Amino acid sequence: MYEVFVNEKPVKIFGNTPVHGTTSRTMVLETTAVKKMMNLFSEFSESGDFDMLFLTGNDSPEKQFRTFASGFRMLEAAGGFVTNRNREALFIYRFGRWDLPKGKIESGEHPREAALREVAEETGIPADSIVAELNPTYHIYDHKGKLILKKTHWYRMHYTGSVLPFPQTGEGIEEAVWLAAPGFSQILNNTYASLQNLIRSEMAFL
Repeated sequence: MYEVFVNEKPVKIFGNTPVHGTTSRTMVLETTAVKKMMNLFSEFSESGDFDMLFLTGNDSPEKQFRTFASGFRMLEAAGGFVTNRNREALFIYRFGRWDLPKGKIESGEHPREAALREVAEETGIPADSIVAELNPTYHIYDHKGKLILKKTHWYRMHYTGSVLPFPQTGEGIEEAVWLAAPGFSQILNNTYASLQNLIRSEMAFL
């Protein structure tokens, strides 16, 4: 199953796997046609009547996701969930929300390289190592009248140094801070829907 967020609402792409979790506010479409997907997606993203969109069909989830993604311009980014020796995680505050450091992958750059670079640029923290590759996240946004589907590659990183984080203010970042797990509630209450599952799952490693 793939999960893509638009306007903080999930589009769940099941393909031919069993569908679960529907409610009265779930919009469901069974199709393998990109035009039908795009028409329903537009209705869903603009409507306040539905909280979730489920896409099902005869194709595998991977194939149906590729069909869905073909209706958008795809961009890729990379970032990190960084921990330190004090079992704290690194967060940034930008545009009125808590976030994880990330940024666009440059031409010819591997996602792992981009993730390490972006963490260092946005927070001043040069992570020592990448511990694991995490599940990517997907979200859709409007850029100059065109819908962009952004895939963000995520990596669990570790830092053993003593440098204090500082925000890259030129990129709109107001704060860069280390937080222990008890402080994650303030993050989860004011972060993007696409990041909530990732942050919750990573709490287990602190």
